[in-house]
Amino acid sequence: MNRQELANALNNSGLSQKMSQLRMALVDKVTKAVQGEEEPLTGTQYDRFILNSVGPAAASSVIENSITIMKQKGGLNGLNLNGSMTHNADLIFNSVDDCSAFSSTLRQFLLPRYAYLDFDSIIDPRHHIDRECGYPKFITPIMYRYMYDRDDMARRVVDIYPDESWASDPDVFETDNEDEETPFEEDWKKICEDHDILQLLYQMDKQAGVGHYGSLLIGVADDMGSNLEVPINEPDLLAGKLRSVSKKKRELLYVRPFDEYLSFIHRFETNENNPRFGMPVDYSLVFLDMTIDAAGAGVGSRLNRHVNWTRIVHVADNLQSGRTFGTPRQQPVFNRLLDLRKIKGGSAEMFWKGAFPGLSFEVDPRLVEDQPEFDSSQFKEMIERYSNGLQRYLDTVGIKVTSLAPQVADPSKHVHIQMQAIAAHYGVPLRIFLGSEEGRLASSQDKVTWNQRLARRNKRFTEPRLIRAFIDRMIAIGVMRPPKNGRYFIEWGDLNAITDEDKANLALKWTQALSQYVASGCIHFMQPLDYMTIILGLKPRDALRIDKIIKSQGGYQKLNKVDPSQTNAATNGVAQNNVSRGDRSGSSRSRPRKRNKADKKTEGSSS
Repeated sequence: MNRQELANALNNSGLSQKMSQLRMALVDKVTKAVQGEEEPLTGTQYDRFILNSVGPAAASSVIENSITIMKQKGGLNGLNLNGSMTHNADLIFNSVDDCSAFSSTLRQFLLPRYAYLDFDSIIDPRHHIDRECGYPKFITPIMYRYMYDRDDMARRVVDIYPDESWASDPDVFETDNEDEETPFEEDWKKICEDHDILQLLYQMDKQAGVGHYGSLLIGVADDMGSNLEVPINEPDLLAGKLRSVSKKKRELLYVRPFDEYLSFIHRFETNENNPRFGMPVDYSLVFLDMTIDAAGAGVGSRLNRHVNWTRIVHVADNLQSGRTFGTPRQQPVFNRLLDLRKIKGGSAEMFWKGAFPGLSFEVDPRLVEDQPEFDSSQFKEMIERYSNGLQRYLDTVGIKVTSLAPQVADPSKHVHIQMQAIAAHYGVPLRIFLGSEEGRLASSQDKVTWNQRLARRNKRFTEPRLIRAFIDRMIAIGVMRPPKNGRYFIEWGDLNAITDEDKANLALKWTQALSQYVASGCIHFMQPLDYMTIILGLKPRDALRIDKIIKSQGGYQKLNKVDPSQTNAATNGVAQNNVSRGDRSGSSRSRPRKRNKADKKTEGSSS
């Protein structure tokens, strides 16, 4: 295996057979070296192995950044480098003078990743848990995508937060005046109706969690036509200026979300004085999704296009040390997802084989001594008809047929343990993660805590990284007119709004409390209005309303003797007004009431 083969394989797709063979060969070689069966890999070979393991996209980024660092230090001056990673790798690794320094630069980036290769050997050389359990050392974007497409629990892990966060559409507005629609609100309403923007943002939220990031492509009608490689001509936007506003009106043509598997970062901003330092500059978007077996899945005759960053909204969830790459939602529980696949697949196979465990055929020993003729082909044909056909009898002479006892175990406990581990990591109540509403009343506190997490996510991610990022880009490229004062507001539906059943239960308890209040004689120590406002927490006007209804029915002394439906109807109406006031029922079309300091709204400037 020479340097040329390594350099060529480095630029190949992770799906190619040559790349897979190379990967397996290097893994086997490193394993044998650790076990002392072969000579260890050289430094360059070890670096190549790590680059290959992190995947082509990451390897390309590492090599490009390392070349930049080398050039800044005055190295690689004698090499004719270009934009081809394979060409550059060939020149560098065949250069005696530059190879050693370049390898050292690579290791500065890859050193933190060395421990992943031999983690089990470092912790306990006697056991290789990852290898024995079938856990991969590195997880590539195609692996995340495959699990998302084919595994039900993997899709649930990725979609649980977006599904719950977008259960009610947000309301975007500039002012509280319901009688007047501002130009900003008109433009937002138009693009939402024409392009179903909220649905696309919801899809982008899910796609961004499949891998390390997602890319939202924005197609606009401008002077450049269909040339996506050319930046949109907006000087303030190109300079990285916040709250930039376009002076030119443009029309939005389309919006399309891409996950990491279909979106590759081609180049990063390396100017340390640029506000977008470290952010992507160019993308390579794949328009033909090879995982979709449908006619016409591609666009035109080109499978991929280079796109400038001004035409893309970059979305990354679970950010760690940077703004570009987040932690995929499957990554922390990927081993648990693989365990679930084994348990579920194994239990199905176990039932398939256990439902028809098999038959045992015992020949009479007395017939064996006579050495009779046995037509094995005819016997196999009969068994085939019995096993896979409708024949329900076996025609045998001198052969005892015994049904083997089935061995079927209940996998539910093992599945439940894995489910608990996954739900615990993400802080999702197990009944919500499974979509079950059993034990709803007993888990009301879990629901409140879960809603608090959703509200925090909407505030920290959904609004700034999705909705505001998209709206600000629309303003920056001239699709939307800016708000007059540079501010707009986003309001979400009340996550803790009670249901009709909850309102009925609350009304019943209040009625019972009033009856007990009168029957126990407490009415002589505390006035009814004081009891309803201080103890029950009703507003004074609501308490007066109930007091008036009770007195019209004969007074408090007859409260426990009259029809409870009268008082129940009154308290039910008060409960609805008192608890659900301000609830917009999740409608994105409704207008909020006049804002005050107690309203829970988020406001921000266009950026």
